[in-house]
Amino acid sequence: SKCVWPVPTSSPPLLHLEANRGRNALVDCCAMAGAYFNNEDEARRLWRYLNLAHVLAFVGLSPTYTPDNLLNGFIEEHDLHVEASEIEQLREIGVEAGQGAYLQCIQWALLVISSAPEAHESDTSYVHFMKVHAMQNEILLFRRSIAALYAYHFQVIPYVYTHMISLVSTLYLITFAVLKGAEFAPDATIAFGFVFPVLSLSLITLSCVGLLEVRMHIYIYTL
Repeated sequence: SKCVWPVPTSSPPLLHLEANRGRNALVDCCAMAGAYFNNEDEARRLWRYLNLAHVLAFVGLSPTYTPDNLLNGFIEEHDLHVEASEIEQLREIGVEAGQGAYLQCIQWALLVISSAPEAHESDTSYVHFMKVHAMQNEILLFRRSIAALYAYHFQVIPYVYTHMISLVSTLYLITFAVLKGAEFAPDATIAFGFVFPVLSLSLITLSCVGLLEVRMHIYIYTL
């Protein structure tokens, strides 16, 4: 079993990190399925649902991807063999209406592996529950990564707001620097006219830049 990667790598660093994390989780899960399942049909069914979830996640995420330019060709190229009942159910959910369609495929994938430990040990569909637990963790990791992409895309604070904060901080530092430079009058001492204003400006600059960096790191880790 293998996992097909439909997404280009020309994306911002944070998005690329989350996308790679989800891809790696699916690759690991597909590799486990190929090693653990004695029933090749069950392993392929799991692979089919995972790849379908993968491509549906990005169709629902971005208006750039549609069923016509990505989904239909992806299914045909990689022989996913989507059943008519599955297509009908996905159409009812709406493949371009957010997270519903790909979450449905994840549910199908979880149902495939959750029934494996319940089979008799002599059955080819049987998989030990610890191995099933490992595959479930990889699927849930993929779901978290895709959820982070959706959270980034549909964030409440618009991206231009961060630009405004940076612009206001820059204007404030320039104004502060001009005011401190005005204190260096001809009758001012070196200490109070030059040294202390420079130290004050340096401290304020480091504080503003540091807060902007901390804000960005906090924002990244809360996704």
